[in-house]
Amino acid sequence: MTFQEPPFPRRQPNSRPLHDENASTEHRHIRRDQPPETEQRRSRRDQPPETEQRRSHFDQPDEPTRKASRFDRFRGALSGPPAPRDHGEIEYGGSEEQQEYDEFLDLWEQIPTQSDFDTLRTSAIPAVDATHPVIIRPWEQSRVYPIVKRPLTLSRQVSIVVSLVIVVIVVILNTKSFDPALASGLPVWSANRGQFNLGSAGIVPSGNNPSTGNNGAGNNGTGGGNNGGNFGTPPLSTSTLPIPGPQGLPTQSNAPQGGTVSVAVDPNNDQGPVNPMIWGINAPDRNLRWAGNTNIVNELKAARIPLIRIGPIQYSNVVFGHPMCSSPTNCDFSLMDQSLRDVFQAGAQPEFQLTDYPGGVAANDWQAYATFMRMVITRYNVNLVLGQKIKYWEFWNEPTVEPDGTLTEGQYVNMIVTVGGAMKAIDPSIRIVAPASAWPDLGPGGWLDYMAKNTGNIIDVLSFHSYGDYGGSDQARLDSIKADYYDEIVNNASRFVTPSGKQLALAVTEYNIAWKDLSSGSTYEWHSSYDAVYAADTILWATKAHADHFTYFTVAQAGKNLLGILDPSNNYAPFRPYYTFAMYGNYMRDRLINATSSDGTVDTLASKSNDGTLITIMIISKDMQNRRPIAINVAGLGNGTATIAMLSDNSLPTTQSQQAYQNGTLTVTVDPLSVTAVMIKTTP
Repeated sequence: MTFQEPPFPRRQPNSRPLHDENASTEHRHIRRDQPPETEQRRSRRDQPPETEQRRSHFDQPDEPTRKASRFDRFRGALSGPPAPRDHGEIEYGGSEEQQEYDEFLDLWEQIPTQSDFDTLRTSAIPAVDATHPVIIRPWEQSRVYPIVKRPLTLSRQVSIVVSLVIVVIVVILNTKSFDPALASGLPVWSANRGQFNLGSAGIVPSGNNPSTGNNGAGNNGTGGGNNGGNFGTPPLSTSTLPIPGPQGLPTQSNAPQGGTVSVAVDPNNDQGPVNPMIWGINAPDRNLRWAGNTNIVNELKAARIPLIRIGPIQYSNVVFGHPMCSSPTNCDFSLMDQSLRDVFQAGAQPEFQLTDYPGGVAANDWQAYATFMRMVITRYNVNLVLGQKIKYWEFWNEPTVEPDGTLTEGQYVNMIVTVGGAMKAIDPSIRIVAPASAWPDLGPGGWLDYMAKNTGNIIDVLSFHSYGDYGGSDQARLDSIKADYYDEIVNNASRFVTPSGKQLALAVTEYNIAWKDLSSGSTYEWHSSYDAVYAADTILWATKAHADHFTYFTVAQAGKNLLGILDPSNNYAPFRPYYTFAMYGNYMRDRLINATSSDGTVDTLASKSNDGTLITIMIISKDMQNRRPIAINVAGLGNGTATIAMLSDNSLPTTQSQQAYQNGTLTVTVDPLSVTAVMIKTTP
């Protein structure tokens, strides 16, 4: 039995050294500490001190340099008796670790034999982990406990038999809940991973595929029309047990009902094409060595995620264990090809991130870097070695704090002009994205403003990163989404113009509920409907703001994987936030139409197919306490049946229902913290 490497020690407050081996690498970000006094989130205008450093989101120590974690201290128990209950000579950092060690010992005492442990581990435990990742601490998902053989007393035998019988009953009951015979005409899971059958419900996934066209400042055209397809992977689990939420939050099943919310939809009020690049995402952590993993490809393809931000240079250097090039023109492209090929096979476009030096290129030697990138863009966009062009190219990552090399504004301008100019000379159709600012530095004289004024017409899209407040309350974090991702875009969209008059688009290339552990200590939010709603509402407001593109952080991480939507410890099975992207990717249509809500805790976004025969209404409830009746009225619509899919802590969109509407009116009751798609076919 092998011991699964646990996550790394929690960093103490104000512990800031960039490469301190005791620093947290739990999700590869090290930023500023909590702002002083009453300031509850990072200023959107002020630049952090130049001396401040944090880890790149791609940066994590390699295996030989990792500090032993708290559970490494228990390794000795695997081959002998555990340390005594009084904690003996083991040094602990606090009562939390003492409690964890006691839990470690408790499980030891409960498991009589190796075979009994294997039985429980392969039946009871995964059924809980997969469905309710939020009630299992992240390090417990892959934790392996020591085994000791003991005599089986009668009471212990009875206990084991009862446990196994309960497991069998739960599995049988839940299997019946997904019996296709019980849901005639509704979507059901097939036996094959990644296949979702929509049955005879008459609703097919959207055909919003990435296109090569771009309309003005960021409104990418959508392609394909209503092509149908498959959605999703087998659900997290068939269990219907409620998931406990944060303290004071009722479970979905017993939540009270709040007041009715009115949603008005006008299909004749066309607001332009839907931009699918808004529900993009960042590629998995390079330390996962993920390229070539078909589970990841299948999950992303099923969700129809159209854009994946990826750092192929960093990935190649880390996985090779050395720079991918010995000189700017002598490089091994095998890993770069593989990682980019996976993106294309997932049905997405890569946003190629130029971060790190490939080897044979000195720091800030942009002429040599340009030589390397001429070879790269010729390889992919001229010779088409992967069969498709790469459209988006983002320069560096958070240049003021990137561990693989920080840059001044002047150095960054030289990079854009020299390297970006060389690339556009080969393929003028590419879109160059910059500067990947570590925060929303949108004010006069900030990084985005400086790049707009000093790089000619080379840049096409200005990018920045924006995370929710890790120190704020859950409700306050949700309430700030519109200000953070709609107001920031709309209020600054017209400000960034080059001296020659070129209007630059705006993009957010990293976002999530926070960039580090929440100060409350709660982990419920990360893999539950809370983060699913946060992502869904961000996508909603970014779509309404007509941003160029948004990329959520991230697909998966090494370590605690708080920010990931797939679980590396479970064959990259999806957490609940995954289904937010699957719902947008499969159910959004071709053109935006006007939709309004009467309540600020419920947001709505509506779209229709190009021919007007299909309408999808997305309803995001940020109400953390109440189930809400949603009274929907679609102007000009007659009678028919709507298909409804809901994502919440108690529901997955893979199970749908149908509801009749009359004169375009129907009422749908949604769970607290939920994302609901109401899909209407306007013709019989």
